[in-house]
Amino acid sequence: MATLGPLLFVFLHSVTNTVFSATARLRGRELHPSDAGKYATILEWVVLLWFLIARILMKHHIFAADVCSALGYLLLVITIAPAVIASLGYGRQALSSKL
Repeated sequence: MATLGPLLFVFLHSVTNTVFSATARLRGRELHPSDAGKYATILEWVVLLWFLIARILMKHHIFAADVCSALGYLLLVITIAPAVIASLGYGRQALSSKL
């Protein structure tokens, strides 16, 4: 069961937002959390939880583990839109020329 993809997505999303946050601070700005960012973060944690449950079930309940993994991937796909929307918004805030 390969969970590297979801972990990589969550990691890259976090790094992207951290870079935008640092850029905003260096430019004397503050980023404010968006609803999309909040939803994306919640969904990312739920995605990781489904993969953790799948990993735990893997030894004794293969079918249940596969179902949990499939749910994790489904939620990951759903998570992409709010994550991208949030990151684009943070990037716009961090890089805008307006104070």
